Amino acid sequence: MALVWLGIYLAVMNIALRFSGSFDAWADTPLPLLLIPVGCILLFAGIATAWICTNGLRGYLGLCKFRGNKKAFLWFIPLLLISCGNLGGVFTGVSPASILMAIYMAAVGYTEELLFRGFLFRSLAKGNMKFAIFLASLTFGAGHLLNLTTGGELYSTLLQFAYATAIGFLYTVICWRGGSLIPCMLSHSFFNASSVFFTQSDNFFITLAVILLSLSYGLRIWKQGGLQNAQTSSTPG
Repeated sequence: MALVWLGIYLAVMNIALRFSGSFDAWADTPLPLLLIPVGCILLFAGIATAWICTNGLRGYLGLCKFRGNKKAFLWFIPLLLISCGNLGGVFTGVSPASILMAIYMAAVGYTEELLFRGFLFRSLAKGNMKFAIFLASLTFGAGHLLNLTTGGELYSTLLQFAYATAIGFLYTVICWRGGSLIPCMLSHSFFNASSVFFTQSDNFFITLAVILLSLSYGLRIWKQGGLQNAQTSSTPG
């Protein structure tokens, strides 16, 4: 089922983005054309969420209240710092196009959490947990390599792959130990949306800091005892 939803998502968004062009060119794209990918991502997110709720999979996939120990999670302060990473960049201003872009990026964050930490991770977690976390994180990072097919620069794309894999690891561990996708969805959506209004240079040291913070915070959560383990059963319930 995870591969089916991932396949539908990639197919729908690839078709939708053909109308608006690459994301980097959205600032010069007519607003009516921007509405196509924005509408598609919102529609997909809505349908996927409705399907999850209708089939009684909210708790199993993590669309539920956080069930972890907030103190052991350091009250999410490291996650908050990572989420606000774009705010240190140069503010580029607000326009109708940027607002649509921010909506799109926020919806992508929500949807990718459903797909990677919801469907994919839960499917993989029926086997070896360490392998499931590793593969879910690596798959999330590898998805950013697709930017090379739309004209992305090699150096920039490799940096994105590195920190996306590290953040993917952190998000996966939070979902596993906390039993909820909500913290990851909020973090991912805010980070994505803020990237529209604040530009960041491809700074190796900033990327390294994000990677180290994500990995160290994720490992700390992993090693904490007495936390809610969301993977208590291999079957939905």
